[in-house]
Amino acid sequence: RAVPPCQPAKRPLARGGLCATEGACCQADAACARVEATCTRLVFPESDEIMEELPAVEVDGEFEIVLDKTSGNPLGIDIVYWKDNTLLVEGVAPGLVSDWNRRHPSHRVKVGDVIFSVNGVSGDMHRLVDECTKKSVLRVSLRRGGLKLLSGATG
Repeated sequence: RAVPPCQPAKRPLARGGLCATEGACCQADAACARVEATCTRLVFPESDEIMEELPAVEVDGEFEIVLDKTSGNPLGIDIVYWKDNTLLVEGVAPGLVSDWNRRHPSHRVKVGDVIFSVNGVSGDMHRLVDECTKKSVLRVSLRRGGLKLLSGATG
């Protein structure tokens, strides 16, 4: 993907410009490389070529994620029954949730998060699990900090 010496990049920006200007020599220019990586993300957001420019500020409290499970792909999370008819996330493995995490770092699902609603179903952990197994679009509501609450209560 490197730009040859003295050749403009040909990948368009979202606004219709070019990643490098006509005749620009930017093979060894670190700033141009950053622009090229940014262009890749703007034009191809699903690209695995992600540069961490600024750390994502994670959401705290409650948040919602949307996962398309219509293809039958696994969620990729380990859950256990938790307090107040909720589910506790004990692990994240390859699957729809890890894909979500890569694309939404500020709303990533992580160990210790609590699932309290799926597609409007709440108050029954068995029905939450049933909802998670359906081949449909899942609207999952989570609360950050299930393990923090437990450790805070005991010590």
